[in-house]
Amino acid sequence: MLSSPGDNPAEAFLRHSDESDPSGLFKAYAHHLLDSADAWQLPVPLDAIFKQHSLRLRTAPLDRQRGFIQNNNIVVNGDDLATVQTFSQAHELMELLVRALSAEGLMRFPARIQTKFDEKKESWCEQGAAELLMPDRLFFPLVQDHGISLSAGRELSSISQISLTATVRRILDSDFKPCIFALLKEGHKKAEVVPSKVGQGVLWGEPKDWDPPAELRVWRRWRSPQVRLYLPTNKSLPRDTTVYRTMQEDVMGRVVTGCDCLELEGFPDQVETESMLVTINGDRVVMAMLHL
Repeated sequence: MLSSPGDNPAEAFLRHSDESDPSGLFKAYAHHLLDSADAWQLPVPLDAIFKQHSLRLRTAPLDRQRGFIQNNNIVVNGDDLATVQTFSQAHELMELLVRALSAEGLMRFPARIQTKFDEKKESWCEQGAAELLMPDRLFFPLVQDHGISLSAGRELSSISQISLTATVRRILDSDFKPCIFALLKEGHKKAEVVPSKVGQGVLWGEPKDWDPPAELRVWRRWRSPQVRLYLPTNKSLPRDTTVYRTMQEDVMGRVVTGCDCLELEGFPDQVETESMLVTINGDRVVMAMLHL
């Protein structure tokens, strides 16, 4: 049965759910949306979910924003890649649950969760969106068949029609192997003085001539649930690693495997690595998978 225009589908869901764990609640809501539109397939037909709940999808050029909700319209950034727009749509469907929970007063949660709800809601929306687009009962068997690697990530990204970054993050959720997935960019330490960036005067030449050499640094990172090792953001990797050479060789889209000493506290002396140079928002980025 279609919802009335303007109705929030998450409100009806909450009336029939007594789940008090946020992660479990967002997962259950994702399954509710899939059930309601008989959308259990890959790629997930989000249009069927939108139609089932009388939600309208709009695209528009948005400045520094992936998407937002206005009445029963979900608006996403039309300048993003199609795969990114798809994840933004799923994320905004999860934001409907956030609205419904806020209207409820968050009373279903323990006090400690209520006080930190605003801090954690984006993470829960990301988890819910991943479950909606790559539901565990459909996606994790594919991970078992294809294995855990960047190459497998490309294959599963094609099947799910979701970005490679989001797909590899979801592969880690399966927790079949201990792995860390990281995105790395060339850059400097936060406290490092870079004349060309701070407008510092120099004795001769151009300010950039006095800049310290940029290093390949951890920009973002995720880990399998079983992994307890911590990979700090902005940490640089040694220049003699295959991960670093992937950036230097400048060959886009080629997966490079190696066994590297990462010189990271707590990590094994040698770590099996995969790395691949890609472009994200116009920047050259190295995707790296660390097999622990």
